[in-house]
Amino acid sequence: MAQSEQIGAFATAVGAKLPRGTAVPGMASIQSILAEEGSGLAEFYVLASQYTHAAELATRSSRADLGTDAAYGDFAGPSDWLQPVWMAWLSFRVTAVRLINLSGSGTPEALALVDHQVTKTRDALVTALQTQGEPLR
Repeated sequence: MAQSEQIGAFATAVGAKLPRGTAVPGMASIQSILAEEGSGLAEFYVLASQYTHAAELATRSSRADLGTDAAYGDFAGPSDWLQPVWMAWLSFRVTAVRLINLSGSGTPEALALVDHQVTKTRDALVTALQTQGEPLR
């Protein structure tokens, strides 16, 4: 049985145990969510996926020499964390704003302050890395 069929069977079994008349909510497909949210979320999803699933950082963190002298260890530097941490922030922010909007609240003014602080900190890290001559990855 395929994993999707197992998940469907599990959901059906759980629904059967609920009291009569209880509606089990469905979940929209990722395609319909992206279509509903517009191109901004789709672009974010693609960019975040590239960083989330890319093997570059994992490869660099586990093996330094691709020749005959394979050195294994943690070789990640500060620049290796720049994009993953930035993607994590953007993921958190997009999710938080979406939940705030779904609740009917407006985006709080404090978010602009947080955005400014996060961006300022990221820019300071980029400047420090460039000053130290570390290449950005």
